[in-house]
Amino acid sequence: MHGFLSKLSKSGVHETMFGDAELIDAHDSDGEKVTLLKLDESLQSATYHGKRWHYPPFAYIRAFDHLFEADTARHGFGMEPVDNILLLGGGGFSYPKHVLASRNDITMDVVEIDPAIVRLARRHLYLDRLERLLLMEGRLDHLEIFIENGVDHLKNSEASYDAIINDTFTGARAVLELLDETAIGLVKDHLRDGGMFLSNFVVDFTKEGPSELNRFVEKLASAFSYVHIVDACDEEFGGADNYIVIASDASYEFSDVIPF
Repeated sequence: MHGFLSKLSKSGVHETMFGDAELIDAHDSDGEKVTLLKLDESLQSATYHGKRWHYPPFAYIRAFDHLFEADTARHGFGMEPVDNILLLGGGGFSYPKHVLASRNDITMDVVEIDPAIVRLARRHLYLDRLERLLLMEGRLDHLEIFIENGVDHLKNSEASYDAIINDTFTGARAVLELLDETAIGLVKDHLRDGGMFLSNFVVDFTKEGPSELNRFVEKLASAFSYVHIVDACDEEFGGADNYIVIASDASYEFSDVIPF
């Protein structure tokens, strides 16, 4: 976060599995109200209000939409467009709100380990509004929420997906269990032909940050034919550099890719 720090005001503190979560009211650079979810001194999610209740304030959340750029190539390969997504790490449900409120053809399974976070998202971050919208449109089955550990879900589920997204964090630290070779293998087992694995990777301002990203990319390159890094850094809300790493066995092209 940058210029709007002086406009912060706490609107609530909530107990969660990983400590106290704070809801903080702020304004973006255009003066529009934003409610931020902060846990362990790290921003976890955010929401706008009013007509933009489902628009993600964070750039990295919006960057997950790169997965839909694959649809052009999928058509050429004789595959159907992406229509089934698994999100590991629901948090404030910013991405499910964004996708399901604007795309009628998408179904999404969301795994979130902490029931307190899900309750908070319903009461304060418009997950309840999304569920009402889906109910009114006869699409309530397009969203299914699982309260469990992401790796456990991959081990126990028999479902397959066009895209699996990893956005799991404990405070500011990524859940390492979902970045190792075993988890990558589990992810691949649940991908359909032409499926994609997208992972939010935060590079902090230390010497180790870029090295950790490189090691993760190397692991993915050992399991998938193609790996891309997309710049998802956020000039307004960012406290570190975000990148979306996309791995697939299909030769898709994506915008905003950076060399590595």
